[in-house]
Amino acid sequence: MTDTEIAAAVAADNREGLAPQQEVQYVEDGDEGLAQELGADEGIAINANDASGDDDDGEGIAIDTNQDFRRPLLKDGEYSGVVTRCEYKKSENSGQPMLTGVVELETSGEESVSLPFYLSFSPKALAGTMTTLQTVFAEHYKGAISNGKFLPKRIADEDMLVNQPVRVKVKTRTYEGAKVNNIQRFVKPKQGGQAYA
Repeated sequence: MTDTEIAAAVAADNREGLAPQQEVQYVEDGDEGLAQELGADEGIAINANDASGDDDDGEGIAIDTNQDFRRPLLKDGEYSGVVTRCEYKKSENSGQPMLTGVVELETSGEESVSLPFYLSFSPKALAGTMTTLQTVFAEHYKGAISNGKFLPKRIADEDMLVNQPVRVKVKTRTYEGAKVNNIQRFVKPKQGGQAYA
């Protein structure tokens, strides 16, 4: 993956509220042409070649690329959180429809941790996704039924899951050679209903 491809992926992840999976640096008030080309916010550019820390050239700050900026991994286990985003789209890998979004987790640390989730409607994943929707998000599942048909796009279009308290099981896995956390599954509420007290 080239520096420009990595930069574009990170810029897209940051726009979507997802944690970057690659190490890169950001240079404030940098090359606005590059920032616009990558879809980043105006005034932000990624400068992988300048690690001097000097600001004499008008490029803004430069950050040493030898530093590890990834947040520490969470321990595997269950965490409470809140869904902060949900959308209906087709998977880039399989082309199958899915609900995808972000859960902001409550952790013992000062910074919140946000992890993406994926509920696929592929034939292979359909049973698990429907069970999750019918048990963990039962009220919203019922709200997305029309004329006896379940319409998952309605869940995203109407932001039904946004601000929904949830409990998730987090597991560590290897992704492109690095250890990352991901949401393995949503945990069914203990007393029926949806909210976790």
